[in-house]
Amino acid sequence: MPINNDEQFEEDVRNVANELFPNSAAPEGRYAAGRERDGIFDDGDTVHIFEDTTSRKKEKIEDDISKSAALVSDIRRERPGHNVKIWIVTSNPPTADQEQAGINGRRKARCPVEVISYATLYSRLFNARHLIQQRW
Repeated sequence: MPINNDEQFEEDVRNVANELFPNSAAPEGRYAAGRERDGIFDDGDTVHIFEDTTSRKKEKIEDDISKSAALVSDIRRERPGHNVKIWIVTSNPPTADQEQAGINGRRKARCPVEVISYATLYSRLFNARHLIQQRW
């Protein structure tokens, strides 16, 4: 996917997330706990926190996880019955260091953290295997 700018990339990720969580109440906005967020979606069972980046640096992933981990605590206080998941979406396939930062971040955030590329996120919009079977 050609990336024209960071703002467009953020919008593209939000659009895919909107499609992935169509039953989510209206996206909760771009600000929570006094900080800008790339996306927050509550599907009734899980609050999905999205951060995205065009950076290839592991420090960016670590910063996004730290920022989101603080929000996880707030969400758990406000909605004790909800699960929380952090999604870190990269414009290119994540580096090994970025993936490791996600693994390490799970302990800090105390919730699932998924570090994936935009292409991988986008591919979750449909079941390719099912589509191919239907075409046959």
